[in-house]
Amino acid sequence: MKYWYSEKLYLHELLIDEIDCRTEDYVLQWLRYNTRQVCNDLPINNLNIQVSDIFYSHYKNSVDVFANCMISTNKYARENSQLLGMGKDWQNVLFLGVDNHRYTSFFDWLKDEINGAKYIIQPSSFDPKTRRYHKPIRGYTMEELLDEMQEIQAGILVTVNNDDLFKFSVENGIDLYLLIPFLGLELIVINNDPGDLELHGHLLRAANHKNFGITNMGVLSEYWDKKYKNRMKYIGIPQDYRNRKMGKLSDDYKVIVLSQSRWGATQAFKVQISDILNTMQNPLTELSLWYLSIHRILQISDTSEHIKAQQFRNMHLIFYYAAQALKHDIVNNICTERNVEIYGDEGWENVCPGYFKGHLNKQEMATLFSKKNNLFLLLNFGFTYLDHSGPIYDMVKEGLSWINVPAIVKTPELEGLSTIEYSNYNELNTLIENVREPFNQAHESLSSLHNIYKQSTLNIISFLKKRGASDNGIEVDNDLFTKSYEQHGKLLESSINAYLESNEESLRHCIQKYSKLQLYIHNDE
Repeated sequence: MKYWYSEKLYLHELLIDEIDCRTEDYVLQWLRYNTRQVCNDLPINNLNIQVSDIFYSHYKNSVDVFANCMISTNKYARENSQLLGMGKDWQNVLFLGVDNHRYTSFFDWLKDEINGAKYIIQPSSFDPKTRRYHKPIRGYTMEELLDEMQEIQAGILVTVNNDDLFKFSVENGIDLYLLIPFLGLELIVINNDPGDLELHGHLLRAANHKNFGITNMGVLSEYWDKKYKNRMKYIGIPQDYRNRKMGKLSDDYKVIVLSQSRWGATQAFKVQISDILNTMQNPLTELSLWYLSIHRILQISDTSEHIKAQQFRNMHLIFYYAAQALKHDIVNNICTERNVEIYGDEGWENVCPGYFKGHLNKQEMATLFSKKNNLFLLLNFGFTYLDHSGPIYDMVKEGLSWINVPAIVKTPELEGLSTIEYSNYNELNTLIENVREPFNQAHESLSSLHNIYKQSTLNIISFLKKRGASDNGIEVDNDLFTKSYEQHGKLLESSINAYLESNEESLRHCIQKYSKLQLYIHNDE
């Protein structure tokens, strides 16, 4: 691909080693990323982008979608010149979000700090009970979104992940990323899901990245952010951590599991899952370290960018679904006289029908969280307590009692959390029977973790209050999260290096075996 812009010739080459049925999405985001420098100067009088004939013959759909969206976005800017710089002096925040208890909780804190901030929900046909999308529901139009921003004079648009931006582009034929600078606005994307989930995930992030971004699970993002020069702040999942009240368990506490079984996916991936878990001495303690070590090998490989993206995607999915399968093993190894209740998708009927109690909506979950006399059995394979999945953050925010599989490493201030981690099924059942004393021993570390999460969220709010994307990004004098994140990173580095010394040959064999298969997110997600 080549084009002239500001009297400079831009040349970009893309090598596609093998045809993957998801490659069209990859090509579309590659085109968007490599032309993103034009977005600061809409409307453009003349832009001639050329691709080779063979490229167009293979990826006509991707090129046409890209070209049509750029043309219509440029046309919109030309026909609405009165909107140029509309929000350059506006200070408010519009949050284009989803109906998610974590981010609505974060907004509860944000709106107390930024008077007039508004949270709007992009309509979705996703059914959380069945884990299926039904008939598509149209989201916001360009005019409706502009009305929302003009009503509160929002100079910053905040969104979670890139799904809503992509949905908006498809439905409106307008690339909102291209239009943001024309409107005088700032776009802040909070990246909550790993980009490795999709072949084009990291290109999509890079194409939508403007001045500054915010990312949870930074350990999986750092390599890509450096590669694409994304200016990124790594955070915990933001919630309202201000009012934490610790509960106290009575003698008759119940055991609660809040998790999706993803039964269909584990069955679809059972060959790969069995293959990798059988190589591990103790999957409960080894799986997460195995994956980060795989991640390290892929980072330094010399394969083409397209193949590397496919390798990252495949190995992430195998790790992810192996973790789901281990959930089933954990639950099937519970041995207790206590009441055990599991809430999630209907796939649990295939795993433990006696424990499964159905699906909880957001209000029912809030009610359950308000009752402090439950032990929450977590089944989440994170990396550190600063690079972890959502349920950990929920437990800390709500002051609930919980146990989980071990994090790979912990700094000294969080070492007390070891007392509520189970490394085998004997430890699991011992904790289930009487967790109160181990939980008391973890109290100081839990308080430290709560303070770290609280500071992380406060940093984001302070950043948004200052209208965000300054030259230095988020800088806080007493940034507990970043200091702890960097300390954990050094510990992870040592653990990964030690694991590679003993296992690199088998890890490379696994990559070679599975990285070129066409594996995808299963439809029960």
